[in-house]
Amino acid sequence: MPVHASSDSPAAGVRTAGVGAAVLAGWYATILVAAALWVSALPAEKTDGSCDGIGFGCTPSARDGALLLAIFYGLPALAVSFLVSLVMLAVMVAARVRSGLVAGNVAAFTGLVGLAAVAVALVLR
Repeated sequence: MPVHASSDSPAAGVRTAGVGAAVLAGWYATILVAAALWVSALPAEKTDGSCDGIGFGCTPSARDGALLLAIFYGLPALAVSFLVSLVMLAVMVAARVRSGLVAGNVAAFTGLVGLAAVAVALVLR
């Protein structure tokens, strides 16, 4: 007969945190894979025959431009969003949320909605 930890035991909090962290990692891994697929689907060369690159009047191709945006803006923004999600997950574990699935999804939602709100605010300013 398996022994299950009660919701007040430290083992229950560790289990909730572990499952929540796995769910959280799944959300962010899905976003990274989707972004990588999107960048790889963009054309690598320009169709108008103009010069390709940065500097001397040249502009990067669609793929290179998207990759530069992802590296310099997307990754730092996603890292901050992930940290916000981790803090939210810690708050939910401290509040003794029993389901790791709920804790992970709510934490991911909090971080990603915060990221979306900041992105919209920057675009609309």
